[in-house]
Amino acid sequence: MVTLEGLEVVHKVFGNGIVEKVSNQYVTVRFANLQKVFVYPDAFEVFLSAVDEAVSRDIAADLAAAKEKRKAHDEEIEKEREVSMRGQVSAGPEEPQPTTDYTPLPEDSSEEA
Repeated sequence: MVTLEGLEVVHKVFGNGIVEKVSNQYVTVRFANLQKVFVYPDAFEVFLSAVDEAVSRDIAADLAAAKEKRKAHDEEIEKEREVSMRGQVSAGPEEPQPTTDYTPLPEDSSEEA
C-alpha cells in the first residue's frame, strides 16, 4: 500500500480533502467542514481521486490487486460450492402424492322392501 497520510484528494461531492489517517483498510479524510472514513482502495474507484498523478497510479495498482484478490476468493467459494453440491443427489422435482385425507361416506343402512 502506498503512503496516503497527508495525501490531497478530491471527492465528487465533498470537494478537496486531506487523508489524515490510514488504518487497516480504511482512510480517514478531512474535508472543509467534515471528516469521512472510506474503504481503501475501493473508494478511489468511484468517489475519491488523488491529486498527485504518481500516487494515483499506485492507488490504481492497489485497486487492481484488490479486485484480483476478490475474484480469486469468489472463484474459491464457487469451487467449494460445486464440490459440496456433487455429494448431493438430486431426484428431480418431487412427484405429487395422492391425498388420502378423506372421510368415507356412511353406508346406507336402510333396507329396501
